[in-house]
Formats: sequence, C-alpha cells, structure tokens
Amino acid sequence: MSDYHNDNSEYYDDIKNTLGNKQHADKIIDKIKGIDSEQAKRAVWELVQNARDIAIHNGDKKTVNITVELYDDCLIFKHDGKWFDYKTLFSLIIQVSSKDKKNDEEDQLPVGQFGTGFCTTHAFGRIITLNGSFQLKDGKYVPLTDFILDRQGDSDELAFNINEQIKSLDKLTKQYGDELPNPITSLKYTFADDNERQYAHIAVKCIDEYVSYVFALNNTIQSLEVKIQVGNPKEKEQLLQYETKYTQCSINNKNNIFNGLFAYTIHDLRHPDVLRNLLYIDCDKVNLSPELEIDKKVLNDAKIILPISLTNEGEFVAQEIQPHFARIFIFFPLIGSQHIWGTTFMMHSPLFTPATDRNGVFLVSEAPNVQINQSRNRRIIEIMNTIIFSFLGKYANQIQDVYHIAKLSFPNDKPLEEPLTDIQKNNLNYYGNQRSLWQSTLMNLPIVRHNKIHAPQSIVNSAFFAPELINDSNYADDIYKIVSLFWENIPLKDDDEYRCWTEMLSNWNNDAGNIKWIELEDIAEQLQEFGKLDKFLDEQILIRFYLYTISVNKDIFGSYELLPNLKGEFRKVEFLKKNIALDPCLLKIANDLGLATSRDIVDRKFMFDFEFDEYTGQILNKALLDKRDEIEEKYQDELRQGNNDAQLLNTIERETFLKLCSVFPPNSSGIRSELMPHICNYWKQEFVYKEIESQGEEHRIRYDDAFLPFLFKDLLIDLQSKDKDWNEKNLSLILEIIKCAYRLVNLTSLIKEYPSFLNQNYQLKKNDDLYYEKENINGELKNIYNSVFKEKTEGKDFENYKTDYDIKDELLHSDFYLGLSTLIELEKEKKVKLFFEIAERGKDDSILASEIYSAFEQKRKSTNSKSILTEKYKDIVLDLIQRIAEESSTTDKYWSVLFNAIEKEKAELFLESASDAKQGVIFKIMRQNDETIDAIVSMMEDDKLIESLKEKRNVDLLKKLAESPEEMEYLSNNLHNIKQIIKDAQEAERNRKEEEAHKKHIKDIGKNIQNQILSILQGYKLSDTSDIKDEQGGQDFIIRKNGTPVYYIEVKSRWNSSRSIRLSKRQSERALNNRDIYAVIIVDLATREDKEDYFPGFDKFKPFIKVLTSVGDKLESIVPPIGIVEDDIFHIEDYNSTIEQKQFEKGIDFDKFIEQLKNNFS
Repeated sequence: MSDYHNDNSEYYDDIKNTLGNKQHADKIIDKIKGIDSEQAKRAVWELVQNARDIAIHNGDKKTVNITVELYDDCLIFKHDGKWFDYKTLFSLIIQVSSKDKKNDEEDQLPVGQFGTGFCTTHAFGRIITLNGSFQLKDGKYVPLTDFILDRQGDSDELAFNINEQIKSLDKLTKQYGDELPNPITSLKYTFADDNERQYAHIAVKCIDEYVSYVFALNNTIQSLEVKIQVGNPKEKEQLLQYETKYTQCSINNKNNIFNGLFAYTIHDLRHPDVLRNLLYIDCDKVNLSPELEIDKKVLNDAKIILPISLTNEGEFVAQEIQPHFARIFIFFPLIGSQHIWGTTFMMHSPLFTPATDRNGVFLVSEAPNVQINQSRNRRIIEIMNTIIFSFLGKYANQIQDVYHIAKLSFPNDKPLEEPLTDIQKNNLNYYGNQRSLWQSTLMNLPIVRHNKIHAPQSIVNSAFFAPELINDSNYADDIYKIVSLFWENIPLKDDDEYRCWTEMLSNWNNDAGNIKWIELEDIAEQLQEFGKLDKFLDEQILIRFYLYTISVNKDIFGSYELLPNLKGEFRKVEFLKKNIALDPCLLKIANDLGLATSRDIVDRKFMFDFEFDEYTGQILNKALLDKRDEIEEKYQDELRQGNNDAQLLNTIERETFLKLCSVFPPNSSGIRSELMPHICNYWKQEFVYKEIESQGEEHRIRYDDAFLPFLFKDLLIDLQSKDKDWNEKNLSLILEIIKCAYRLVNLTSLIKEYPSFLNQNYQLKKNDDLYYEKENINGELKNIYNSVFKEKTEGKDFENYKTDYDIKDELLHSDFYLGLSTLIELEKEKKVKLFFEIAERGKDDSILASEIYSAFEQKRKSTNSKSILTEKYKDIVLDLIQRIAEESSTTDKYWSVLFNAIEKEKAELFLESASDAKQGVIFKIMRQNDETIDAIVSMMEDDKLIESLKEKRNVDLLKKLAESPEEMEYLSNNLHNIKQIIKDAQEAERNRKEEEAHKKHIKDIGKNIQNQILSILQGYKLSDTSDIKDEQGGQDFIIRKNGTPVYYIEVKSRWNSSRSIRLSKRQSERALNNRDIYAVIIVDLATREDKEDYFPGFDKFKPFIKVLTSVGDKLESIVPPIGIVEDDIFHIEDYNSTIEQKQFEKGIDFDKFIEQLKNNFS
C-alpha cells in the first residue's frame, strides 16, 4: 500500500510539474521563434555576459577567461568562472535570471545570468550539453557530465523535457561530492541545420568587432580565445582569420589631454606587435559645469567610447563606425541600439534601462511604467552630449578623417505615413531635437580640411559635392578637378575625403540651407562664366565630365553655354555646326586664324551624340580666301602709310598658312610637296606632311592657286630683309626654294616681281638684272672692269682696284646658275622662261675684255684722242700693258689674248705715254747694240742695283744713258718699265725672226724629211706622197702603195720653247682613225745651241727629231666619233689637240722610226 502510494505521488507530481513548466516552455518557444542573424550577434555576448557575472576571485580582483570553439557540427563555449549550483542550473533549465543585485558580496553589478536574454543563444542550437562541476549545498562538487538541455518540440514536449531536466538536477543533489571542482565549464551547442551553423559563424565574426569595447567595459574578462576546428576547407579558410586570443593589456590615463580620457589597449595574438586600442571618457571623472554636477550621480561608471584612435605619435584619427554597430552599451553591446541612437559616439552606463529585447534603451516610450527610466536614460545622454561637445570643441581641428564623426542617423530619417500616431510624433520631436543639437554643434566646428585652404574650416563655411555628383566612380576624378577650378572651399580629395563628407552630410537636415551643395547646374554656370577652353581647363578632363553630364542631364547643354567651338569658346548646342568631311586639322587652321565661322563649328572632340548641321569645305574655303584678302589689304595699308618694313603675315598667321599648305592628297608627289619642307625650314618650323582624302568638289580647298602663292609672297617679302651674311649661309636653302618655285606657274610672277636671285656678292636681284658667268672670270679682270665702269677715287692705289662699282653685283651666283640649269630638260615642255632669259645673257673673260676695250675706244672717240690712252683710262691701259709685258716670257698668254689689240700696240702706247724727253732716253737705250742692252737689262734685274740707281748713287751709269736732268729723273723713276720695254723689244725681235724663219723654211724641213724617208724606203715599191700641206705649224704627207694610203706622217717644228705642238681637228681625227699607221715627227729646234742658224741642214737638225707613233691611242677619249648627230642642243665646234713637251720628249729617234717603217712594209 505504501509503494503504491509513492508511485501515485510521483506520477501526480510529474503532472503538476509538467503543467507548471508549460509556462516556461511557452516563453522559451516564443523567444526562440524570434531568433535571426541580429539575435545571433547578441547571443555570443549573452554567453560572455553570463561568464563575466560568475567570474571568480583571482587575488584582489575577479577574473574570468573564455574560450569559443567552432566545429563543423557544434559551437562550444568555455569559461573558468563559477560552477553551476542548484539555483543557477535550475534558472537555466526554466530560463529565468539567477542574478541577485542585493548581494552585498558582489563588487560588480551582475548584468544578467541565464535570464530571457539567454534564449538568444539557442540561435546556435536547440540542444545544449553542459559539462563541468555542480556545487552542492555543503560546498563540495560533483561532476556535471553531458547534462542535456533540450529545447526541441512543442510546448508540451518542451514542458516535459524541462521536468525531466529538473529531475536530473535533483539526482545531482543526492550524490556525494569532492573537495575540488572541474575548473572549466562548457556549453556545447549542437547544430541541427545550416542556419544554426551560419549563426555560429556570424557570432565568431561579431566577437572580433566588439571585443575591444567589451574588454574596456568589463575588466574582469582577462582573455577570450577563439579556436577554429572546422574541417570544411572552404569554410575553414574563411574563418581562420578570426582564430586568435584576446588579452587585457593596459589602461592609460590621458588627463593631460582631456580630463577623464583613457586609452585602452588589448593584445591580439594575430598581431603580437600591434596593440588594439580605443579611447573612452570616464564620465564620473570629468569636471562638469555646476548645473550638471547636480546630476553627476547618474554618470556613475558611465563611459563614452570615442570613435577615435590615438596613434603612437599622439595624433587623433577618427574611425569609421559601421552602420550595424551598436551605439549603446550596458557593459555589453545592445545589438540594435544603432537604430535608436544616431551618432558615432558609443555610450555606456550601468544605469541605462534597456528595452525588453535588449536592443536599445527606453527613450520615446509612452508606457507609464517606463517614464522614470526613460527620463533617466535621456538625462544620461544629455550630459554625455555635453561632455562630447566639450571634447570636440577643444580637439576637432586636430582629428584626422574627422568627417566620420559627422555621420548622423536618427530614427526620424525615414519618412512616415500621415497621420502620425502620438508615439511617432513624440519620436520625431525627441530625435529631431537631438539631430538639430548635433548638427548645430558640428556645423560650426573647424572640421573640414579644404583643397586650397590650409586651416580646417567649419561646415557652414564649406561647399560640398551634391550626392548625384559622386554616384559614378568612373568620372569622380574628373568631376573633382572641374569643381576645384571654381571652388576653393571644397573638402580634400585625399582618400576620397570629399566623397565621405557628401555621404555624411546627405543624411543631415538642410531645411535652413546651411549646407552648401554644389549641384551640376552650379558647375555648368561656372563653366559658362569661364567662357572658353584654355590651359587652365584640361580638355580630356572636360570631355569626361561632359560624358558624365550627358548621362545624367543632357538637356543642360541647351540651357548653358558649355560646348567649345573651334576657338575654344563655349556655346549652346543649338548654335553650333558639325564637321564630317573636313579633316580636323583644317578646322584647327580655321580656329588659329580666328575665322568668324570657326565660332560656329563644334570642336570635333565635343560632338558626342548631339545633332548638328554640317559645315562644308566650300564654306571654309571662302572664309580662308576672305581672311587672305583681309591680311593682304592690311599689308597694303601699311605700305601706303610708308611702313616699308611691314610683314605680310604675323607669326600665328604664318604658322597657320604653313600648316594649310602642308596638306596634300594621298601619295602626293607634286612640286608643292617638294617646296613646303624648304619654306618650313626657312621659317625654322617643322614640316609636318598631312594627307587628306579628297571629299569631292563640295569640300575642295584651293591650296595651290590661292594659298601657296600668298605664303610664298610672305617669304619673298621677308627675304628682302636678310643681309649678305645670312644669304651666304643660307644660299642652298634659297636656291632650293627658287628651283621649286620656278616650276609652279602660280609662283613665277612673284619671282619676277621680287628680287629672288643671289648675285656673286650674295645680294638679292631680279632675274632681269643679272648675267650668268659662262666660265670663272679672272678676279683681277673683274677689278679692272669695275674701275672702268665706275669713277675711281682720286689718289687711290690703282693696283687694288677697289671701287664702289662691282661687276659681281650683276653676275648670278654660280651655284644658282648650276642649280637652275638642271631644270632645262625637266621643264622643257613648260612655259618657264625665267632661267632661259638669264642663260641668254652670259658673260666670260673675253666679253668683259671686249667691253673694257670698247669703253676705251668710246672714250677715245668722245675725246678725239689719237689712241686709247685717254686721261680717264690711261693708268688702266698702262697697267694692262705691264701685265701683257710680264707674261711675254711665259707660255700662258692670258692678258695678251684678251687684249690682243693692246698687245700689238703696247710699245707704241707706252712710248706715247712718255714725254719727249722721256722718249729720248728710251730711244737712246734702244740704239745700243745687243750686248749693251743685255748688260743694261742684266743690271736692272739686280734689285739692289735698281735701288742704288733710284738713290742716284751710281751717277756714272746714269750719265751714259741720259743727257739731261729730265731724262735722268725719268730713268731713275721708271727703271722697272724701261727694263720691261727692253725685254719686250728683244722678245718681239726674236719672235719676228723666228716667224720669218718658220714661214720660209717649214716646207723645206718637211720636204727634206720626206725625201730622206722615201730614199731609205726605195726598195719597197712605194709611190710618191701627196702634196705637202702647211697646217698647224707643220706639213703632212701620205705614203701610198698601189694608190692606197699605207702610212700617214705629220711633221711639226718649232724654234722657241714657248710654241706649242698642236694638231688640227682634221689631223686629230686622222690620228684617231689610223692609229696603227700614223706618226708625228717633231723637230724641236728650240733646244739647239746655235740659235742664230735658222737654216740648218738635215744632218744638223736630225738630233732634234722625235717621233710619236701612238698619238691616236691618246686621242680616243677626246676626239668625238665620226658621224655624231648634231642638233639644236649639241654642237661640235672647231678644236685642236696640244701635245705637251713631256710627251714628245718620250718619242723615238728618227733612225728607230725608219726601222719600224721597214718592218711595217716588209
């Protein structure tokens, strides 16, 4: 009966307990149903919070160490805090808090232990396995091994499970305990699905975000270690970055900076050399104003965690606080409080009353039962605001990246539907006031670093990029550069600071207009005011900015003048035309010339996809012609005003026309393509060859007939200003320009109009004023010519012949003549006659000599003089006589040939130049015998003797030659002339005798040699020769056999070494055409000793005979071939061949020649 009663009692107790636990089960189920990712973040801190609450004494302070281990199938949370006892384990089973704030032994406020917040940990699993120790009432410990908390099933199932777990708890109380506990308590959460696994992963990541803040607010937590034991390779790779151990490190007082400021650091095993730190203000250590001191008790253990770090160098750096980060802490983050408090400063107070779900604090509730707590919450925040503002007022301008603290996000940011409820109105009122407070405070702090202003400025004194300007990162740099041209008070670009300010301030209320936003229209207005594209406005940046503008508001180009024309001036899109066919370089030329039409053409780079009317080549050509005529008229006005130094083109115009005339059709090989590099070189400009495809008559530009002559005229005008030195250095350049211009009909008139040819003094002359030099004219002859045709200065040393007149002024430079002569055949079919006009006016030595002598004759006739020794030209004539006399003993007869008439009359002219007395002494000398004359001449060749005579020291000799003082004076003053006259007289007499002997006996010598040859060759049956002919100082005869010529012989003789051995044209041709049977016999009597014997017999002149048998071979490259066709270009005039003395000295003797003849006829 007793057992039956007990069994029934246990049965009914189970029913009662199960029914009683159903309330706990329903509450747990409700909590589990609301679990999401946010709950998962909060869950791990619920576990840490519970461990913190059961920290044990370690010396003079309580401590706890925590480990979180993540596996593929579970999450295990471990700590070394207090062990479970009946109260804590029972509270955990039925899910109620076990904390006791009235416990006097506690030295810290318990935040919560296994209360409703603990339900969030079921995000990691519905089954929790507990291990560790269980403390009995007597203080001893029994093992807590795999104690299961199962939260699965519906309400009834869960209530039953709770009942079973309580029974298991009761069984623990009946065990015998040990003295020492297991120091580690663990809670293992087994994953039932992927959601629970992912929540665990989220929780691990969340630890890294908040651990610094949690450690700073809970110094009992000594360490928190995260271990990743996941086997899945992909997940492991992602999670290993969070494996570490965090350890409390230090708290440093920074009262020297701000009263109550602390720098807190923890050690992170991942970064052993770097301490994680944060700054917080301990509010109960801050000196408050008297009106706030009254309420200071509400700040007990309150802290403000600053969104600011302190560098090793002692500099403040604001940190970005992520939007999802909790803003309010009660030792631990109230996950979700970021939605009810909108600053980046985090506030902690143990006196905060949290909302039921621990996702914030009461601030705007209408519930009567929370009004007191809500009022206290607001007062704590109000005082904390004051402390924050005080800190910012002192240090705001020293905080780097300070824009992060300007991020405000209060609950009333989102629009609400009308009508509003009372709670919504209350919400808007409270948070609106808070926003206004924070905005007005931050608005006037110097926290904005400017682009061009050194010191930080306030928000109210700054301008910010409107949000739409920072939406497209592809154009961000370009937009910033454009804006920075017009606004100096914009935030820095460094690290996208200006973008950050826009992002922060875009959430502010700007009903008062204190925030100055820079809109797209503002930029357009500034660009329009700027007016044009120049060096301060980068073209490529502007293009990219306009691409952005088109993408967001294309119509703005019709409202503002923004698109540049060819002059770079901004105009509205409707006033511009497009160019399709014309090359951009042509439009650039129009722009550089400042053509009015260039205002109407849009810069091709800025056409984008707008619709424009077309601008044609005909329009451009007319504009260019009008500009050309305008420039020409301006130039003519300058000339009419007497400005003869005026230039046709200025520098810009010239460079532009150079570019225009450097445009060619494809594969151009015309004359302009040859000319333009030289013209560019003249102006020291780079020649840039530009090819442009022909676009038809509608787009034709008249380069050759309209613009090249204009450009060439500009060059010729400038060329007139160059001096002789410049012309000499640049002769080849000028020549190349003229050579090209010669071949262009459009330029020939300019060549005739402007001096374009260089004379031999490097002066520019017109072609009509120049002659060409057929051969190099003797320089001394040119000087004589100059003196004849220009009055010489009285008393000037005549030998130098330096006068103002210079024939080289009239002579085309030889390089010009040679260069232009190459064009004869090239341009034969064209009507280019300028060069040929010059070619018809050639001059050489003989022409100059003839003109000089003609001048002498004209003067003689005009003065009725008996000879050319007129007063004007007497000195010149006597000088020529002396030059002729000086070359009498040489083979070079230059002056004698040129002035043959003077050479024949030189003695008479010289005598005529002397007075009667002077002539007397000359004739007296001439009457002396040859021996005496030779002696006089010999004496006169002694320079010392001549000087002696001049000084009249040898008076006896002079007396032999002169009979009067006048003759004596003349003789002493004209010794040189007299010596030359005597020599000339002797030479003339010798030449006369030789000429007479030559004429008289040349045939005799030839006949004598002929007879000798025929006599020796009698046995060879040779016929008589042809008649002897006198030709070129000798005779020729032909030896025949049976009527056929078998050998040709020319006989040449001379009596003076100055005579040359010459062959006539006919003789030269015969020698060439009969080279194997032709010989020249030379009788050189100039080398004989008996010069007076003009009639020697054969035996006497035989030793002086030399015979040349290879003359024909030498003449092969000289004599023109027989039968050559002559035309109007090529003429063969008469010529002769001269045999140099060194050649006929190599000839064979007469006897050897006879032997060769015999062998030839054998």
